[in-house]
Amino acid sequence: MKRILLVDVEKRSFYIENLNLDSIGGSSLTRELFSIYPESFIISPGLLTGTPAPTGGRYSIGTETRHGVHISSIGGFIGAYIKGYRIDAVSIVGKSREKFILAFRKTQVLFEKADGFIGEKVSDVSKKLERRGRKSIVVGPAGEKRVGISSVISENFRSFGKGAGEKLYEMGIKALVFYPEQLKCENKSFLKFASGIREKLKAEIFRTEKVGHPCYGCPISCVAMVGKLKKGISGILKGVDNPERIVRIANDFGVDLFGAHLASKKFDLPIEKVIELAGNGMDFDVNYPIRRLDPWSDYLDSLGICKDAAKLLERSDIEKLHELYERGFVRNRLK
Repeated sequence: MKRILLVDVEKRSFYIENLNLDSIGGSSLTRELFSIYPESFIISPGLLTGTPAPTGGRYSIGTETRHGVHISSIGGFIGAYIKGYRIDAVSIVGKSREKFILAFRKTQVLFEKADGFIGEKVSDVSKKLERRGRKSIVVGPAGEKRVGISSVISENFRSFGKGAGEKLYEMGIKALVFYPEQLKCENKSFLKFASGIREKLKAEIFRTEKVGHPCYGCPISCVAMVGKLKKGISGILKGVDNPERIVRIANDFGVDLFGAHLASKKFDLPIEKVIELAGNGMDFDVNYPIRRLDPWSDYLDSLGICKDAAKLLERSDIEKLHELYERGFVRNRLK
């Protein structure tokens, strides 16, 4: 049984639905929920998100944009907060002409008018919303202007693109803000094993360079992002001076960096120019490639385990974490 928080923007209402679903969590649960709520914007933490699992901070976002259904996994703290609300996913439905900031707390959702935030860049909005542990998902100027390569930016750093900014703003939402709440985990066998896995992971990354973008409960602090920036975000920024700056500009405008890369190639423009034009409302027509679903990656996303961290762990250890958590959950439920 999954507890789904259904938020209706048009009716300005919210309630819990208990659904008998087969999915583990994360990306698999997002796909299953999308078949039930096809016009929605879904946020689903992984099964182990919010627990002491070594990288338990990941969650999946899913929605349908002009480019089709888009589901992707993101790190940070928001997934752990949602699990702390004792729900398995958030599904936002409906549309509103009035623009809101939705504020999520443990027992309620507040519809706050977004008038003072319209037109502001993501970093400015995030600074105002992210206080005392709160975390946000923000639509930038590109999304407000209905740009097809827009994104939403999570925690002022992580991007979910393919037109997601356009989609969320059309629903009447400028930003989502999540108040901190911690999940209580009392599964002793799981806790003991998870602690041992964390120590293994710490030993593996002891000599590895870090940057300051940690996810909930993860000792890595985005080792992966250092490598991606040095490689030019998998080739997207290859040969570009100061790729970190380009990423910041794209995030500030709420522009999908991969979409900007496709537009740059198609229209023979510097990627920074594409980002600037998109942030000011130019709509670039691009075709995103079809994403191939890898079963192991999808399994990790469903658990809420970081793929980069998983490379440093034994597959059997990850599967045992899943087994112990499920076993403890069933035991507690039978009580």
